Amino acid sequence: MFKNIAFVVSIPFLFFSQSFAQAQDWSDRIHQHDVSLDEIILQKQDEWPNRPTERGQGYKQLERFVYLHQSRLNDEGKMLSGSETLRTWDEIRDFNQSRSLAGNWFSLGPIIDEVTSHDMIQGVGRMQAIAFDPGNPLYMLAGAPAGGIWRSFNGGQTWSTNTDYLPTLGVSAIAFDPANPMIVYAGTGDRDAADAPGMGVLKSVDGGETWAFFNSGIENATVGCIRFQPGTGHVFIGTDDGMYKSTDAGLTWQQASSNTASYRDFEFHPTNGQMIYATSSGKFYRTENGGQDWEWIVEEIGNGTRMCIAVSTIEPDVVYVIKTSTYAFAGFYKSTDTGLTFTEMSTTPNILGWAADGSSTGGQAWYDLCLEADPEVTGVVYVGGIRMKKSVDSGATWEDINPNYLHVDQHELAINPHDNDIYVCNDGGLYHYVENSEWLDISGGIVTGQLYQLGQSPHNPNHTLCGFQDNGTMEYDGVYWRRRGGGDGFECAYDFTQENWRYGSIYYGDIYRTTPSVVNQKICGFEVLDVTEEGPWNTPYKLSEHDPTGNTMFVGLKNVWRSVNIKIDEKDSIQWVKISNNLTSNSSNINEIELSSADSNMVYAAKDNKKLYRCNNALSDDPTWTTLNNFLPIAQAPVNGIETNPFDTNIVYICYDNDVYKSSDQGLTWVLLSESLPDVVTNCIVLDRTDPGLEALYIGTDMGVYYRDTIVGEFI
Repeated sequence: MFKNIAFVVSIPFLFFSQSFAQAQDWSDRIHQHDVSLDEIILQKQDEWPNRPTERGQGYKQLERFVYLHQSRLNDEGKMLSGSETLRTWDEIRDFNQSRSLAGNWFSLGPIIDEVTSHDMIQGVGRMQAIAFDPGNPLYMLAGAPAGGIWRSFNGGQTWSTNTDYLPTLGVSAIAFDPANPMIVYAGTGDRDAADAPGMGVLKSVDGGETWAFFNSGIENATVGCIRFQPGTGHVFIGTDDGMYKSTDAGLTWQQASSNTASYRDFEFHPTNGQMIYATSSGKFYRTENGGQDWEWIVEEIGNGTRMCIAVSTIEPDVVYVIKTSTYAFAGFYKSTDTGLTFTEMSTTPNILGWAADGSSTGGQAWYDLCLEADPEVTGVVYVGGIRMKKSVDSGATWEDINPNYLHVDQHELAINPHDNDIYVCNDGGLYHYVENSEWLDISGGIVTGQLYQLGQSPHNPNHTLCGFQDNGTMEYDGVYWRRRGGGDGFECAYDFTQENWRYGSIYYGDIYRTTPSVVNQKICGFEVLDVTEEGPWNTPYKLSEHDPTGNTMFVGLKNVWRSVNIKIDEKDSIQWVKISNNLTSNSSNINEIELSSADSNMVYAAKDNKKLYRCNNALSDDPTWTTLNNFLPIAQAPVNGIETNPFDTNIVYICYDNDVYKSSDQGLTWVLLSESLPDVVTNCIVLDRTDPGLEALYIGTDMGVYYRDTIVGEFI
């Protein structure tokens, strides 16, 4: 349900107790509802100075987490729980019942229409769970951490969804009841990155046609693992608040672990349903009586930060465990006596790093980690981290099986019981390891991309640039999607004068231009063309629609920067000028910037320390800024979106906290426009320019798009 449309707050470095950080890793704390976001940020800042920030180190995923949640906090500064989100969803459902939902929305994609290759890893979005109907080899279900449940009726050739209107679109686990495949359980929430709130378990009794909550007592739980107990058929789940079991088909749940730590993985002994292996917070546990008593196994295996477990029917007493630090590979272990003792099989190379040969340091194991054992061949195991690895000698040595066309960042491995082939869920979608020898992208039809920003062409209404989490910048031409940039895609824009000039960006203010003669040429960024500061995770920038040459751009970094020659042929001749000085604090970032549609000299800028500013002479040699903070309706909320009116220089609109406000005097006084709306975060705002008298506004929220005009008089 949550979209990645938010902002980042930079918190100054403060000392945070190292002993507390060691007591519980921040990667576990991001799933807790009783911890403030500031605490997690401070703990991360205390630990991160010794961590590199290049790719494959996990910093991007943490920055995304902060970016998403900073404007989604309760009154205590803590992340919204599933039950709090569900209450808002109930309000919106009641709100919608009294209105005519006239919006005719349909999905455009991105949809894969070509064979995935090194140059065209299209990436439909992050996936996190897959399950196979034990009675029908063609039917399978897949879950996305922020995109709901997807169904395929033809073995993964095509996919569709019927869960767009669930109160949470986070799904991290799916399991068919082996005794009755019409019964399916789904675990809600985002197990790995906490992008979507957990609300316990969903259950379907018609094979996935309809879903209902069966979550009594686990209403706020993120469920990352679901297993059926052999012999009894009872349902066990691993959550961020311990392991639970249900003996009455999900009607009630009882704790089945010795603690309430985060359990992301557990396995039953293949032939003994009373024996369970489980891991929480980097520790390995086993029970021989169905969870009544647990033993912490530590002597040979030690402790880490995160572990994954695998068992196989071909070796029922063998247990495989991969141990990690928060980031890197810490060891692979094998037990031949049902987990009582372990043998260390390998600690090198770093199979969880970016490099194919394991030579790189670090990794992001807290975010992407999975393990599976081959059901047909003894000693064959698969590990997913950033890349995919395979061992044929029980983890003693490793082979990289991640060709260029397999998307990185692996979250879940599963075995299809009908052919024993391996499937993997990663940040790009779903892949099938055909006959366990060659990867095939089977994501066609899945639409789970998490958009940061989009830019629509002023020349052709069907042309759009979109910036996606982990799937780069892509362009839609009305028929096909084409990849235009890699990494994380953020703000993107078409030139107002020439459509074959376009702009894209990645994190911290790196902006690229594509022209008829160059592709993705960096024109802005820290220490690029005399720019001396970084921007926020999702850096805002705007082209001036008033410049007939298309040469003027404003960028929000720590300060506002301006260039009036961004289209000059020689890149090194582009000049950037800082046109603000501090704006309260150089430790905070500009999180939103808007150029007036009616006045080429007027610019609004919001900072992530909850400040708002206006400049009325932005094109002059010495711009001056007016501070508008004291005129805002409340002091403690961020400005998430700004829109101006092309017909009146005095009018400005803002998305502010959970509301929308209008000013008719350039931000000195404000009128509330959203009094009729439920209490949901407002992310962005757009004015329809086709009729100046109608003053038609659209706002994007965490739970839908709403519309208001002067005739309707309120948002609907």
